[in-house]
Amino acid sequence: MEYQLLVALSHLGLAGNGASPHILAQLFNICEGTVENFTKRCILAIIESLENELVYWPNTQERANASLLAEGTTVFDKCVGFVDGTIFPFSAAPSKHKEDYWMRKMVYAVNSLIFFSPGEYI
Repeated sequence: MEYQLLVALSHLGLAGNGASPHILAQLFNICEGTVENFTKRCILAIIESLENELVYWPNTQERANASLLAEGTTVFDKCVGFVDGTIFPFSAAPSKHKEDYWMRKMVYAVNSLIFFSPGEYI
């Protein structure tokens, strides 16, 4: 499992040709498809382990507290939270389904939508 994480972090953390499955496969002495599989498995494991803890709608008390924190600090009194979106650009086009990642900003990237409550940091 640690080896899979090492390969996945290398795949996600390197830029340019160094991040290609071909180069990483040679570096780690594995197949190119294995690089992709390790990366997918690690991403899914991270998402599944954090999802219940971090992805939820605040309960009644949390919404009331957030509303009080926002009061007087913005033009949105009684606001429960704020939503913002951003894109995370890739250093190169994905090898599969690259047309799905093409953005209006003329880069390959993924979209994100983030909700946060007043007084919290991302």
